[in-house]
Amino acid sequence: MKVVYKALMTLEMKIDGAIGNYWKLKALEMPSGEETDKVISVLIDNQEIRSILKEMASSPQDTSEASKNR
Repeated sequence: MKVVYKALMTLEMKIDGAIGNYWKLKALEMPSGEETDKVISVLIDNQEIRSILKEMASSPQDTSEASKNR
């Protein structure tokens, strides 16, 4: 029971952090490139979210292809 509670609290903290950074994440909806990397570094304090965003920015996907596969 303690393991489940701890996992739930960890997940809740991550969700709260993402919600707290929502407007910052919306600002990142711009063309990818070197500037995006700088914006991510300046705006996002959470290292885990920063790493995910930088990875996503460095490997852009064709959204039309992704929607065809659904």
